[in-house]
Amino acid sequence: MYAPCTRARTLTVRADPGATARLPEKRTTNFKRPWPSLAARRKVTLAWNGEDVARAMGTLFEKGDPAKYIDLPLSNYSTWPNDSVMAGDHAVGVSTFSGYSYNERSMLSLAVVDDDVELGNEVTIVWGEEGGGSAKPVVERHVQAEIRAIVSPCPYGEVARTSYAEGWRTASV
Repeated sequence: MYAPCTRARTLTVRADPGATARLPEKRTTNFKRPWPSLAARRKVTLAWNGEDVARAMGTLFEKGDPAKYIDLPLSNYSTWPNDSVMAGDHAVGVSTFSGYSYNERSMLSLAVVDDDVELGNEVTIVWGEEGGGSAKPVVERHVQAEIRAIVSPCPYGEVARTSYAEGWRTASV
């Protein structure tokens, strides 16, 4: 449901109106499956398990294929990075825009998860791209790594949730 899919699209080239070409187009959704309502989703912060992050980073110093490189402080390896969020063997969301917070001493990422995923639940982020990476020159060959994370409020920092001006940050506190 959350995995990217590739589909072909026919485009007309303006220089030659009679010419067409089939070009692959990346999508973040699979349109062959029913699209779930966005109303059944919510934005959260995922607080990554430090031991799992250290283990993934440690593979850079071992023989064999490493886990996807975790760049610090921000680990965005594409325009819109998206990694599956799993609860057991069920996809329950998408993790994106990950980075290290010195203030919180934690890797954090924004995520959109199913409404029934509660704050405090442990989920697993499938970090990295399928099939050993992509053709993007900025993405090295790698294997996917499973990183545990705790579903947390958004914004993550308590001060931001409780002390900022009234509005979206303090509405759910």
